[in-house]
Amino acid sequence: MFCPNHQSLLDGPLLISTLPKHIIHRIFILGFPDYWQGRVMSFFGKLSRIVEIDASANLISAMQLAAVGLRKGKVLLIFPEGTRTIDGKLAPFKKGAAILALEMGVPLVPVGLNGAFEMWPRGGKFKRHPVSVTFGEPLYPEAFVGAEDPYAAMTEAVKNAVEKLAP
Repeated sequence: MFCPNHQSLLDGPLLISTLPKHIIHRIFILGFPDYWQGRVMSFFGKLSRIVEIDASANLISAMQLAAVGLRKGKVLLIFPEGTRTIDGKLAPFKKGAAILALEMGVPLVPVGLNGAFEMWPRGGKFKRHPVSVTFGEPLYPEAFVGAEDPYAAMTEAVKNAVEKLAP
């Protein structure tokens, strides 16, 4: 699972554009349905393999859907913050990615996105701006199994890694 910070509506397509074809063909993203309406956004949603689901209203369904994809050997791109940043800074990370990683036995790959907020901030207008995508080392669930709260420990580890990649 890829776990990037969330700066812009274009984070998914930007990250996916950096991946090799064999991963692109297996990737999917859970995304809030309202953002993927209209010609342009619908195009980007299909290009990025957005699976439209409102995780805030249907959290259990979203987690089950993610688990099905992972069981089938798909690669999930999940935004642990749960929403785009308002001010360009990291928001608190939620435990969903860690829960999936530990329960499904898949690693989390921290990813730092830089510049996407400046390119298209929440509530702002699109403008050209350089963007970088930096991948960290995978975090394997086995390393967190012995922790007092494995989900919290893995969530904290992925947050710390993303903070280093997207200062």
